[in-house]
Amino acid sequence: VRAVLSGLVRFLLLVTISKDCVGFYLKGIDTRAHLLSNIKRTGVIHRHRDFSMMQRENGNSKVVKRISHTSPLLPDSPVQSDSALVILNRPLGSPPSQLFQKLWELSSFRICADGGANRLFDSTVLTNLQSKYVPDAIRGDLDSLRPDVRKYYEGLGCTVDKEIDQDRNDLDKALMEAHRKKLRKVYVYGAFGGRFDQEMASLQALYAWESSFEQLVLYDDETCAFLLSAGVLNEISLVFYGDDSNDEFRPTDKLRIGEGPTCGLIPVGHPCDIVVTKGFQWDLDGTVPLEFGGLVSTSNRIIDKVAIVECSRPLVFTAEIQFFSEAQRM
Repeated sequence: VRAVLSGLVRFLLLVTISKDCVGFYLKGIDTRAHLLSNIKRTGVIHRHRDFSMMQRENGNSKVVKRISHTSPLLPDSPVQSDSALVILNRPLGSPPSQLFQKLWELSSFRICADGGANRLFDSTVLTNLQSKYVPDAIRGDLDSLRPDVRKYYEGLGCTVDKEIDQDRNDLDKALMEAHRKKLRKVYVYGAFGGRFDQEMASLQALYAWESSFEQLVLYDDETCAFLLSAGVLNEISLVFYGDDSNDEFRPTDKLRIGEGPTCGLIPVGHPCDIVVTKGFQWDLDGTVPLEFGGLVSTSNRIIDKVAIVECSRPLVFTAEIQFFSEAQRM
């Protein structure tokens, strides 16, 4: 009997130890999975990418692709023979704003997206500037183009093309024309301030045409936006930069129009798990993802002449438009 009891005790002890070991092993798997999840979400990997970016900037490690986002409004910017201005169907001042005039002067090819031709005509005819502002092309389904406007511009050599594809909006059709002519830089005026769905269509174009142009920027008189590519060093150079403690972003000439310094990084369409920046008033170190329902970087500020953004998914960069004159500096 004693031998039987002794054997039974050993058996129960082995079962208990085995159970504890299995439980510990399973708990260890769960703990490791939890740690990996936390690492991917909030910490170690992101800080490693922060370090690797700065290391690559200093010329060490492997070569990384850089994309330059340089403002076309910087002083002494020349007329660009490979650039287009797209004019959307949004109100224009009479005469057109200083920003519009600057973009017009910088561009070598001007396209009105359907009703944008009406806006251009109405903005310039009352000030006798209509002969100065003649577009090279009008493109769209032409359901908004007025007959008198079409006749006037066609008489001055403007090409009018009808594109009836209803799966593409008028902005897309204008961009198709710019791409067909192998223009590398496109500035879109009138992208904001109207119906929200049309504003979103403008933002969608940044994604749809990302690989088609070297530079694609959306403008109105208060803001601009362009897309930051994923997996590269995005280098951003704006006209105005600096923080509240200095005056670096103030112009030195009589009139200056440009982007910045107030800006934002917007994760449109998907979260961006890793965002590392340099040259902002509030830099991001990659430890917090940008996402709707979480953090969205707004009302930030460019403080360096060249700011850098590295992101794991594309981000919309947006900045304010400022007008400074000599009188404002007094």
